Amino acid sequence: MSCCTSQTIRKLHHMEDSVMRMPGLYTFWTVLYAVVLSVLSTDSTVGSSRDFLMIMAGVSTLFPAFSGMNMVYGNGLPSTMFLAMGPIYQYLYWQLLAYYRADVYGTHPIGVTNAVFTGVTGLFTIDMVVKTWAATLNPRGYKTYAEEKVKQLEDAQ
Repeated sequence: MSCCTSQTIRKLHHMEDSVMRMPGLYTFWTVLYAVVLSVLSTDSTVGSSRDFLMIMAGVSTLFPAFSGMNMVYGNGLPSTMFLAMGPIYQYLYWQLLAYYRADVYGTHPIGVTNAVFTGVTGLFTIDMVVKTWAATLNPRGYKTYAEEKVKQLEDAQ
């Protein structure tokens, strides 16, 4: 299967495992979380926009929790975190957006934040769908990649 060769798998996970790595991704999550806290604490908007942002921000806390578990008990690769947590967060995001019938946007800070996060989540969802399908179609390929990447990181230390 050409879509899931070991070279393709390495390319798919290059950004999170080799460029951003955990410190970069944790910084990215922290900045987004700080935005959420700021917006929720300063914008008095109530209703579906606020509820949606609060629910999804709450669910996003699974990322650092799983990241910590993966660093201590797993292989430590961000790609493993994304393969496990990405579908939970992103599929729930779209289901909740459909539940609220996209009535979560507006010109108020919470509505604008939801719009920006929808764009970001859209990009991450495209990425996640490709990567989870690649891992589904070639699970041994991802396992081999992960073993090689962990060894490479250990050898570099």
